[in-house]
Amino acid sequence: MSLSPKKNTTSTALEALKDAARVTGRWTPAGLSAKYGSQANLDSILADRFRFTLQLRIHKAWQNRQEIATLTYPLSCYKEVAPTKDMKGWLNVEPTTCSVTECCMAKELRDGSPTLEKMRNAILAKEKGTAEDQRKTKAAKEVLRGKTITEKVCRNLGDLIFAFFAPPDAVILTTNVRDHKLIAEAIGKNVQEP
Repeated sequence: MSLSPKKNTTSTALEALKDAARVTGRWTPAGLSAKYGSQANLDSILADRFRFTLQLRIHKAWQNRQEIATLTYPLSCYKEVAPTKDMKGWLNVEPTTCSVTECCMAKELRDGSPTLEKMRNAILAKEKGTAEDQRKTKAAKEVLRGKTITEKVCRNLGDLIFAFFAPPDAVILTTNVRDHKLIAEAIGKNVQEP
């Protein structure tokens, strides 16, 4: 994952595995034997324990989501739905897409075009831009030109959305400080690693 477009997911995955290993490491051989039977192999036991621990952590995070972050801008085009298990026991986190023609944030983004322009210019001023930076600046340009803000454009705006809608006195917490800090500082907002 570290070499893929989802490279920031690596640290999240490693943190989750570390937590699962810590919890699983508390089990004794006798406890595992009692739960899984004496013929169970270690690989399937560990896979089961890691899966259970990760699912538990995801469910607890969902339940506590309002305690660790403040929802400042509820989206009318996005429904918050708790994770559910499918027939195979996998977690389902649908919906992950919008079903609207235009993003519900379109008016505010267009009304705040000077703010959006400042963030776009900050990205364009970077010495070495990435493919993600190009997607962000292209999406911002489309908004500034008054084009329809589709789900794809909204997703491509990415970090710009967080900075744009964060209250002026808020601190944006992210493990991706490198990308967020540049655009947040362009509009006088703060970013910090948790």
